[in-house]
Amino acid sequence: AETVRLEEVQADRVIALLEKYQEQSHLLDKHLELLVTRIMDAVKAVIRLRETDREAERQAAQDNQAASFPFQVYCNPGLQLVFKILYTLCKVRGYKAVVKQLPHQVADLEPCLHLLQCQDAADYTTWETRYSLLLWMSMLVLIPFDLDTVDSSLAANAAADNHSAGSLVQTTVE
Repeated sequence: AETVRLEEVQADRVIALLEKYQEQSHLLDKHLELLVTRIMDAVKAVIRLRETDREAERQAAQDNQAASFPFQVYCNPGLQLVFKILYTLCKVRGYKAVVKQLPHQVADLEPCLHLLQCQDAADYTTWETRYSLLLWMSMLVLIPFDLDTVDSSLAANAAADNHSAGSLVQTTVE
């Protein structure tokens, strides 16, 4: 609890610092790439941690012969703080300048989508997280790619010869 409070204080200081540039936001341009890279590195670290947890849950579910629901609500206070900073950066500098700096590798599409699907739509306090994920997703969907290279469930189903699990396309369409 103490670390979360310390992180909140630090995030509030960064937000206050960024908001000072509201009038002359172009002054942030030469630092924008570094800022967004550091923010997204923190986001990717949380995504990797979440994927590791999901893999452990899947293994436990297979051992118990039980099916786990893949899109349970995922709430990480640190992730929310990072996305709050990213939103402030978008507010100060403009989303068009920030979105150009977001990572745009095809491998980020599925984790970003899963993280977006795991957000609690009824929780209005985490709207910055959903905003930032949708902004990132808007950049990722512009990349031309073959869904077979992105959808990890296709490889898992082929290896297990299991067709019951939903693919990325099926879960997105539904």
